[in-house]
Amino acid sequence: MANNFCPVCGQPIAAADINIKEGVALCRACGALSPLSEVVNQPAPNPSASATPPADCACEEYPGGDLDIRAANRAFGPTLFFFVFCLFWNGLLSIFLVIALAGVYRHLVGPLPAWAPVPRDAQNQGWGETLFLCIFLVPFVAIGFVMLLVFLTSLLGRVRVVVSGDEGRVRVGVGPFNFSRRFNAAMVTRVAAGLSGYLVNNQRRPTIQIDADRTIRFGSLLSNVRRAWMINVLRTHLVLRRGGHFRAGATSLSRR
Repeated sequence: MANNFCPVCGQPIAAADINIKEGVALCRACGALSPLSEVVNQPAPNPSASATPPADCACEEYPGGDLDIRAANRAFGPTLFFFVFCLFWNGLLSIFLVIALAGVYRHLVGPLPAWAPVPRDAQNQGWGETLFLCIFLVPFVAIGFVMLLVFLTSLLGRVRVVVSGDEGRVRVGVGPFNFSRRFNAAMVTRVAAGLSGYLVNNQRRPTIQIDADRTIRFGSLLSNVRRAWMINVLRTHLVLRRGGHFRAGATSLSRR
């Protein structure tokens, strides 16, 4: 098999060291035991990749080895999907929200204005009905807010990996709404393509996976080109240049 490279050290892996039955491959150079999905027909890590990033991507390296790697989420397909879903969900939800808020207004303030777009039957609901509707809508409002954030993240958000010394941080979000996760950059053993823990259309989305003191998956909204670029840059800086290795217990494989 051609183009079989170790995702840890970037060295080629011989066909004899690929165990198809077990779905793993052994790198003789560094001792890493890797899933075939990270080995077969994969390009070798390219240390010069950060010099030619895709559009809306950047890699900045500072004295001391500190890093700031960024990639925009912008992609037409996911953005359109989340826009339609968000529009449908929040549009339908707004009808019930207007009814609930109208009931609260009528009980706390007084009669509704004549122009209020509320059905006449809804204007006569009691306090109990109004309170039940408000409580009932809380989880649906939360889902709508999350979907709005996901849409904005797919349209305007970005993925950012910041490394300062041994402290690494992955930030995903848009504007002030950022989800941040930490990892120990000195303990990174692998950077590879992974799969999300959730399903979209009964399929798991491709992600970037960093194995360190903890496993972090992110970048499911990135385009394939940007995701591949970020994997290559992270692997080059966090694994190859820092000399991290994943040592497996097995020392030999038989080809099936």
